Amino acid sequence: MIVKRKILAIAALAGCLLTPSLRANPAVVIDVGTAGTGYGIWQTGSGGEFTFTVVSGSGINLAGYVAGESSIPSGISGLGTFETFCVEDNVYIYPSTQITGVLSSQNSEGQVLTEGTAWLYSQFAHGTLAGYDYNNDSGHNTSAGNLQNAIWYFMHQDEDINLSSIDSNPYVELAKTEFSNPFDAAGGNNFDVGVLQLSNSSGGGVQNQLALESVPDGGATFGLLALSITGMGLAARCLRS
Repeated sequence: MIVKRKILAIAALAGCLLTPSLRANPAVVIDVGTAGTGYGIWQTGSGGEFTFTVVSGSGINLAGYVAGESSIPSGISGLGTFETFCVEDNVYIYPSTQITGVLSSQNSEGQVLTEGTAWLYSQFAHGTLAGYDYNNDSGHNTSAGNLQNAIWYFMHQDEDINLSSIDSNPYVELAKTEFSNPFDAAGGNNFDVGVLQLSNSSGGGVQNQLALESVPDGGATFGLLALSITGMGLAARCLRS
């Protein structure tokens, strides 16, 4: 009877570790844009690169961004700016405002983060997106506009896209080469990218954006899961003996 109780307890622990909804997603407070530049230097049209500054909170992996797409002020641990792209084209965001965000696997309209979107943003953030102009020139704006359109396309946000020319978008082509179906849900293959579901001080919805997310426990959860499974195996052997 004691052994059976141990098995049930360990099984319950394993179930908790396997339930992603139980993972706490910390809130983060963000300032939109930079002084004198509106949304940021490389914002273009109604999309492109937005500059966000983390005021407080955790969950965003600022250190994962390539230099130039993020800056962490010396002496201010965990705070700094990062460049992002929106994943909704019919919700609005305003510069020089403060908003609150929580990382999620989908936007506020229910569209799930796709493999094409997650991979493209991860490549951009790490500075490895082929053909992207990371320099301080007009080509940067062109790259930002093309990447924004590709992200909207793979997130089923077609309102601001010229669909007749979308197949010539270099980042759409890259994602279609990388995946058999870039529209598939990212699931566990999210390249450490999450959707920032955002709201303003009054609780109103704000245009959702992308961010590199920190791994909360560095794999400790999987280690505990492995131990729990080992324990279940030992307990089962004891029961059989």
